[in-house]
Amino acid sequence: MFGWEMLEVKKNEHKQKIAVFQNVDTKEVIEKPFNSACINPPSKPHKFLSDAGLTNATGGIDVNKYTL
Repeated sequence: MFGWEMLEVKKNEHKQKIAVFQNVDTKEVIEKPFNSACINPPSKPHKFLSDAGLTNATGGIDVNKYTL
């Protein structure tokens, strides 16, 4: 679910796990039942990398893909 941020996990009256998501653009909130999930948390560049001028505008570091 690209573009959706998970806000919380709760259980319904039947003890089923429910994930609550919010669309990062529209702010729409939805609930989805699940048994298992793989969630990538939002991330930011480390401050020491940004302060050193090593990151680009999105927080990534430009590297040579062959030598890293």
